[in-house]
Amino acid sequence: MSVTHTPFDVSAATAAGQTFVSYTVTLRNIGRSELTQTTVAACLVSGSGNGSGCGVPPPGASFFSAVASAGNCTIAGATARCLIGKLPSGAVATVDLVSRAPTEAGAFRNVVSATVKERGSDSPGADPQADT
Repeated sequence: MSVTHTPFDVSAATAAGQTFVSYTVTLRNIGRSELTQTTVAACLVSGSGNGSGCGVPPPGASFFSAVASAGNCTIAGATARCLIGKLPSGAVATVDLVSRAPTEAGAFRNVVSATVKERGSDSPGADPQADT
């Protein structure tokens, strides 16, 4: 599976002083088998480093919306999680994210990860949870 993450747009500040940042996450199944349990997670993190984990969110930053081309998404403050579900070989799924920018000056980043629950060398078994 390949994942690309593109910051799309930064809005002008609204009357309430909020600025919004849009991102698009694109997943592509480059394997030969259908993926049956595909999940995308994103989190807003303080700083400009290139660490891969979710840490402390910047003050005031949170996800405003998360919409997947397949499946559904949930938001909990500075974390968004989308259950994409099945992704056939060669297929593409997207997740469009909009976040509120931090209320304090400083760098922040959106850390994105994608997970699947099957082996790349086999088809899912009767119990997809048993595949890793």
